[in-house]
Amino acid sequence: MVPPDPKYDHEGARVGFTVTKRIGNAVMRNRIKRRLREIVRIDAMHLSRSHVDYVLIARQGVEKRRFEDLSKDFKLALRRVHGKLKPKPGESNSGDTNSR
Repeated sequence: MVPPDPKYDHEGARVGFTVTKRIGNAVMRNRIKRRLREIVRIDAMHLSRSHVDYVLIARQGVEKRRFEDLSKDFKLALRRVHGKLKPKPGESNSGDTNSR
């Protein structure tokens, strides 16, 4: 995770997807990206950090995972990442379910 860069002023979080050719052919890669986009769309409330860029990198075996399992993995990864990020002054951790 890279800290936000102030020269790129954008509202909310941005999400990128990476699926390499090692995962499968173009049809398989596009299917995986569609599934990841849908997970982000459904769980967008967890992306409450503004000015943060997220990159989801598909790993080998993702094509065999159930949608529900991918969604759980996504939420767990966000909790881990948000736990490492320091909130900006005035920004709440309302989207972070990991209490410390």
